[in-house]
Amino acid sequence: MDRALRILWVEDSAADAELFASLLEDEGVAHAYERVEDEAGLREALAVSQPDLVISDSDLPGFSGEHALRIVRERAPHLPFVFLSGAMGEDAAVLALQQGATDYVLKQNPRRLASAVLRAVREAEAIADRERAHRELMHAQRNEALALLVAGLSHDLRNVLQPLSLLPTLLRAKEDRATALRVADIVEEAARRGHDLAQAMVDYARGRHQEAGHADLAEVLASVRILLGGSVPRSIGVSFPVVAPGMMLAIDATALQQCLLNLCLNGLQAMDGQPSGELTVRADVQHDLAGDVVRIEVCDTGCGIPADVLPHLFTPFFTTKTQGTGLGLLSCRRIIESAGGRLDIDSVPGAGTTMRLVLPLAPANTPVSTPA
Repeated sequence: MDRALRILWVEDSAADAELFASLLEDEGVAHAYERVEDEAGLREALAVSQPDLVISDSDLPGFSGEHALRIVRERAPHLPFVFLSGAMGEDAAVLALQQGATDYVLKQNPRRLASAVLRAVREAEAIADRERAHRELMHAQRNEALALLVAGLSHDLRNVLQPLSLLPTLLRAKEDRATALRVADIVEEAARRGHDLAQAMVDYARGRHQEAGHADLAEVLASVRILLGGSVPRSIGVSFPVVAPGMMLAIDATALQQCLLNLCLNGLQAMDGQPSGELTVRADVQHDLAGDVVRIEVCDTGCGIPADVLPHLFTPFFTTKTQGTGLGLLSCRRIIESAGGRLDIDSVPGAGTTMRLVLPLAPANTPVSTPA
């Protein structure tokens, strides 16, 4: 390690903690440690700062290592936790690992402690690096989609404002009540459209991936359709399915919105320059080996994907677009797979492409997440 580790030691014996800390120093593991010996001390230490590692005895007076492990996992799911015990049987050790411990070391074999500590910290850092890369990937993909949406959204905004700009002239020319009522209806509709457009854009721009979220498919599809509106050329027909509210999917709503929007924009780009085309979104419930799932398809009648390009679609930074990042499809696949689903692609050069998402239905009576 190129820095001193911060270790939280759950141990009732100050002499044991000092002894094994010295052994770590002898093995070249530079560190500083804080010792606690009960639940109150453990909770207080975790509330003040998060260490790089927790080392715990399995048997403490009035407190157990198993209980300490549960407390640590509640506060920090990926924080390395190593048992250092003088009397931990094989069955107890296996159970500890199943419950989330990173490793266990017997006090009779103290030389293994240093390697266990270093391995646990490196694995935790690797997990943190992967999560950080995933957040950066999501951010880059969202920015790419936002850039594509700007022109279309400005077009939609002009469509909202244009009838409002004509109304003063109309009111000055006619003063009858029927005209005033009609004008009021137009103003109300324009205001609603403007509000929906602005809210959808804000929701998308501020969206955060939430692991435990659940999405109402009808709400997500409605939001995607609003965001997509101004980006669709007049020559392209667009159809979305009619989905009853309450069809809940086991995925965060913002993440699904981001994924579907990216796939729809890809489909529109595939039809760029064609005299006509169709973008079709379909959704239906199916039953497979994993249980009840929803299949969502985004189909275009564009140029299709060449056979030599298909194997590289999920390669980071591989792109055939002049302004693309090569991150969109990779991000979509990670979103779907992290929710327990899958993303498949069928494409015929010259005939079009179908992007197929298969996602599990959420259990009944689960709360919905909304883009926030």
